[in-house]
Amino acid sequence: MMLFAGGIHLVNLGESLFGVGVFLFEIVAFAGVYVNETRRNQNATLTSERHRNEIPHESAQLNEDS
Repeated sequence: MMLFAGGIHLVNLGESLFGVGVFLFEIVAFAGVYVNETRRNQNATLTSERHRNEIPHESAQLNEDS
């Protein structure tokens, strides 16, 4: 949040190119964190679904072998 405020402040001081650069960097950084967390959550969901689907198959095989 400080970088947002700093970018706006730099634009107000007349350092428009540097201020806009700082502001855009912050937006890209937040977007990267969002995308990374979304992918991580999707992978965790897929892994847990695979694990739940594998457990009944394994127990069914044990019952057939007995």
